Amino acid sequence: MSATPRAGRPARALWGYGLLALGMIPLGTLYYAARGDLLRSNMSRISGTLGLWPGLACWGAATALYFFFFLAHLFSLTGYQRPWGRGLLFASSLCLMLGVAAPFSPERSLPLAQLHNVLAMSACLLSIAALYVFVFSLREKAPAVHRKALILLTAWVGTAAGIFLAGGITGLLEVFYTSAASVFLYVLYIWLYRAENARAAS
Repeated sequence: MSATPRAGRPARALWGYGLLALGMIPLGTLYYAARGDLLRSNMSRISGTLGLWPGLACWGAATALYFFFFLAHLFSLTGYQRPWGRGLLFASSLCLMLGVAAPFSPERSLPLAQLHNVLAMSACLLSIAALYVFVFSLREKAPAVHRKALILLTAWVGTAAGIFLAGGITGLLEVFYTSAASVFLYVLYIWLYRAENARAAS
């Protein structure tokens, strides 16, 4: 199977993913995070305090599905079938969906709030692991894309880690992490698409 997307793939797919990756996902995340102090609070606490949890739960579930299907799409396009990456992707998406389904309200239920935190953190770490496993799989299939993707992925993860160490889990971290993840997937898709077109034209 081809290591990269087929040449001539309809441009509307790029536009559709671009609309979600560059517009709806970042703006939706910012909508919830900006309802409070980006440096002193986070979406979970804000939504629990302001009674926005049903909306945040729906948004979180939609975001989880978006990342799941987008990365699964890249798996399919590149012929990636290794169980490690697929298992990590499934686990990260499941943790995120279960996490947003558990309301964060320590005053009402501390165990439920702690479960939310564990699931949310697990979703982040598992998604990063899934991306690294996939990017490393491109080393033999698409070496030029592999190098660029590894640099970009590491820069994103490193910046997110720096924000976390500086201020903990804040709205700023959530906006950056979600937006950067969305943009990274879209940029990776474009690189793979162009690589295949260049290979087909040679």
